[in-house]
Amino acid sequence: MFETLQAKPASGPLAYPTFETLYGSAPSALSRRKSVGKQNRAALSFKALSFLALSLFATTLAIQQRQKLVDAVPRLAPIYSRLGLPVNLLGLEIRNIKAQILTEGAYSVLAIEGQLANVKKETNSVPSLQIAIMAPDGQQIYHWLAEAPKSRLNSGEVTYFRARLTAPPDQADKVIIQFSPIDTNSTPKRK
Repeated sequence: MFETLQAKPASGPLAYPTFETLYGSAPSALSRRKSVGKQNRAALSFKALSFLALSLFATTLAIQQRQKLVDAVPRLAPIYSRLGLPVNLLGLEIRNIKAQILTEGAYSVLAIEGQLANVKKETNSVPSLQIAIMAPDGQQIYHWLAEAPKSRLNSGEVTYFRARLTAPPDQADKVIIQFSPIDTNSTPKRK
């Protein structure tokens, strides 16, 4: 009734069906790696170029708009100064300074002349001038405050100033003129 079948010994290990047997030809691993590598390199190159362009734009903007940035964040001024890009916080310049010793009667007089210029695009308050006389060794000998000829300057306006000191010290070597610090506490605050 039943026929007895005899098992044949296997000629090698049993093999599972391959990708080609099930689905047709398989893509080579090398071609898959190449296409993935090209995609990754292209994405990386795009990201690097985008970052470089954005950094260049931000740097250019930070340099061109440094006055506005420092107006908003005054602590940036020393950073710009260290980079060789000083920022004029007051928006005022002292120009064309001339100092000379004149003789008037029995006294000598130090006569100082110059210009004050508003470099802002709006009307600007002008503080007093702080004038210092320096010795050859760089030590300050004498200083005084001189009022500016105008308390406000319009955009681009230039005005002349004069200051005089009777009987200046004999050892005077140099004159330094700068704007006196503005006292922000003296201005009334709105509530």
